[in-house]
Amino acid sequence: MKKLHILAVALVALTTHIALAQEVSDKTLYLHGFRSPSIGLEYRSGSVGVHAGLYTTILGKGEKSTEFVKVGATGYWKGFLGPRFESFGGVSYVRGQNREYRKKDGLFIEQGFVYDIGKNFEFRLGTGILLAKGFKAKVNPTVGFSYRFKM
Repeated sequence: MKKLHILAVALVALTTHIALAQEVSDKTLYLHGFRSPSIGLEYRSGSVGVHAGLYTTILGKGEKSTEFVKVGATGYWKGFLGPRFESFGGVSYVRGQNREYRKKDGLFIEQGFVYDIGKNFEFRLGTGILLAKGFKAKVNPTVGFSYRFKM
């Protein structure tokens, strides 16, 4: 588990370094309507965003939804997939709200890409890993739909 935490810190440092090297100056508020990064809000300044909301996921076959409060930071950089794509990487603190994770703290590391659909709508697709003391690491696909408000 300690090695995974060290890996998480290294990933965040690398993501932040790459994101801060990008030249983007706009400030944007995002309303996220699905899981990536959470059902909630994200404030983004340039290539760095901070978010807070509810993260729901199914952690095993045939299981019910598990909910987490999620707060974190994400770095963005222009991807190599084309002008309408951005890559992202982030790390979040999660706090379980139900089932076996109720009142348990964890770390969620996510990376993927954002596609600009147009008319202020975006689609996100990524992979995340949930780390929590006393539980096996869980890898999840992360999908999201967002609407952005330029500030």
